[in-house]
Amino acid sequence: MRRATLVVIGAVLLLGTQVSAQGNVPRVHTLNVTVDPADLPAWLDHYQQYDVPALTALVEDGDLLAFDMWVHHTGGKHSLRYNYVVPDFGAVAEIGGRYMQRLAPGGAASFGSLMSTMQEMSDGIWYIGDSNLPDDRPESPYVYESALQIEPASLEQWKADFERYSRPGLERAMEEGLITAWARLDHSIGGPWNSKTVFWLDSWDAIDDVLELLGETASELGAPMAGSAAVRDHTDMIWRLIPQSGN
Repeated sequence: MRRATLVVIGAVLLLGTQVSAQGNVPRVHTLNVTVDPADLPAWLDHYQQYDVPALTALVEDGDLLAFDMWVHHTGGKHSLRYNYVVPDFGAVAEIGGRYMQRLAPGGAASFGSLMSTMQEMSDGIWYIGDSNLPDDRPESPYVYESALQIEPASLEQWKADFERYSRPGLERAMEEGLITAWARLDHSIGGPWNSKTVFWLDSWDAIDDVLELLGETASELGAPMAGSAAVRDHTDMIWRLIPQSGN
């Protein structure tokens, strides 16, 4: 069953219904942060001590649909990824102020201290183009993200090819228990990438099996051996989901 919730999101992300490119639809706002490894524990502690209670309150208020946080494992250059599912595009600009209002005593000072350690920040806004995120799925420790830059004129064809060649493989991986959920993100604004495929795994050892299965399925369905000519560039990243409490 598909639903509006995030993991990644896990997850991600976790808006489970297909949404159209209209103004008044939910968005996933992703915030990427780079910090020195020595400063990571302070960021994770702030997330669990201050962010989670404040953001949970915003979910209860209806200002935020879902949230989660990932930490870098393999690939990419960013240390942390914050994922916020908001009701519409306008909420992206409003949620920061409401977050500050919800912070517990000491949270603002902690937040200010973290900001002094941030080396780089970037963000982006996405639609959930397609997904399979079961309501009862377990929280998965790993998130695999494939980010692509697609030739703009070929985006619709790319989505059609995804439905034909990639979606069946992801569904097979779900059926075989290799992944617990997946989502295709379609670009709204920000960042160098305009398409992403994300899937959640319980086991690090399953990653190679998933990629092999996706390749085999695409080949069986007649996908071009060289891949899509519409792909200008791509990169793969693996993240670890941060629990909302504990270590």
